[in-house]
Amino acid sequence: GDDPASDSIDIIVQADPAGNIPPTVSITAPAADCGPVVQPTDSNCFYDGFDAGLGLWFTDVLLEGSAIDPEDGALSGSALVWTTDRSDLQDANLGTGTSVSVRLYGEANCFAQVSHQITLTATDSGGESTPAVRSLTLWTLC
Repeated sequence: GDDPASDSIDIIVQADPAGNIPPTVSITAPAADCGPVVQPTDSNCFYDGFDAGLGLWFTDVLLEGSAIDPEDGALSGSALVWTTDRSDLQDANLGTGTSVSVRLYGEANCFAQVSHQITLTATDSGGESTPAVRSLTLWTLC
């Protein structure tokens, strides 16, 4: 039998109640990365027009996303920030909230492919943040 020299204890590991868990973020629109190779027929990646004032091609895209935080619940408004990595072509800040319509710029030459890494960053009330990224490569045949 039993070894009288051994004993057992149960150890319960709990999350630190003062700890803050980062939010879970998802980009729902556009639904997938796109460009000439990936999702080549996605209208979000074709130039819509030419901005004569800037001398750049562009496409208008509806960005939609959501974030759920364990402590705060659904995040919205300024807790959700949309950015592009192409600050050489436009302001990096695209807007805030669960839905924002943006104009993404390409090059002056419509044959040039321009990739935008669109990031939705959700930040909870405790300052924890999580990014989600969508890659959109703008192009057209002209």
